Amino acid sequence: MKIICLLFVFIALFSCSDNILYFTESTPEETTEKPKKLSEDYLANQNRGFLFNFVAGIENGVNEDNVSRMAQMLGMLGREDLTNSLLPRNKNLPECGSSLGDPVAEIVKQARKTSIVIINEAHHQPRDRDFIRQAVQALYGAGYHIYAAETFNFAFRGKPDPKLPILHEGFYSSEPIFGRLIREVKALEFELVAYEQKPEQNISQDLPMVENIKNREAAQTENLMAAIFTERSDAKVVIHVGFRHAAEDPIRVQDEYIPWMAARLKAATGIDPLTISLTDCYASDDEIVLSTATKDGQIGKTSTDLMVGMPLYSFTNNRPDWRRKAGDIDVAIPEQFLGQSELVIVEARRLGDTVITVPEDRVLLLPGDVIPLLLPSGQYQVEAWTKGGKFSEKPVILTVSQN
Repeated sequence: MKIICLLFVFIALFSCSDNILYFTESTPEETTEKPKKLSEDYLANQNRGFLFNFVAGIENGVNEDNVSRMAQMLGMLGREDLTNSLLPRNKNLPECGSSLGDPVAEIVKQARKTSIVIINEAHHQPRDRDFIRQAVQALYGAGYHIYAAETFNFAFRGKPDPKLPILHEGFYSSEPIFGRLIREVKALEFELVAYEQKPEQNISQDLPMVENIKNREAAQTENLMAAIFTERSDAKVVIHVGFRHAAEDPIRVQDEYIPWMAARLKAATGIDPLTISLTDCYASDDEIVLSTATKDGQIGKTSTDLMVGMPLYSFTNNRPDWRRKAGDIDVAIPEQFLGQSELVIVEARRLGDTVITVPEDRVLLLPGDVIPLLLPSGQYQVEAWTKGGKFSEKPVILTVSQN
């Protein structure tokens, strides 16, 4: 229980505050001195310490109260095999209806009819982020040059790194596949926008859940209006959300129907957005499908214009085959990191990236595991840690190629 409580405290800090990037010895009212900047090593160790605190909680077991968070965190640690065993992709999801053709091409076609695209993900499914990366890349060619994401917290403390995905730019984006997405949008020079509820907008955690949800949805809408639409009503924006935030119709929570962010933004701007859900149906075959309804004719719980269906997962050596299909290559983890009697986290970064750059791959090794890294072609620096610290000061340098 202690570990789980620590997890939720850290997530609240990571998602909604300045992520402890800076600290002061007194409150802003008491001093005008500039905050002290923490070192990159400190920040990287802080992130890793959080991950180890989480995995220690595995020993406490999984129940209906923590299964979603457990699945999400195992995905962040490269163990989609364990995530899928907790929350199978097709659990409680219907099969998608007839496909509209190439999903990305059709999304771009329909996006040309509006100026706002809202697309959601399941936070425990890194594969969703790879699809969104492809969609965002294609939408850039259709004039969409602003990318707003629920994960970002940098708006509360300053500008992001102009090129690299950084661990403390957001909670969800510290996961490797999300990091690749952020690297892509930065390379395309998207304008990045944070819009998550700010601490001062969080009226009270003591309110009923329904009231807290309404406050958060209103805050997100207010922040998007202030950052983009109030002065740039014609801006073409991709908004990357989680789950229900993409809903255009109110969704019932307990005994009340609540308008979520997409519905509120539609009313505030007067613009009918293209809304896309990746969380409402699954593909029965091996290819991603795009549908307007489930196989039984329903529009889906999230009530969006389009639904993207992902194939069911398959795994080889405990790593997901979708990554190999996308171009990743199996890379043996250096032998010195294997055979440990305790939990090990292995991370591979592009050669030359800083320690606070989101790794290209991260994988949790349980005692006895011999599983590969999955990486695109390139040069990498590979490091590993137990909870007690790093294996060695110098990383292992690897060159990865198709041959």
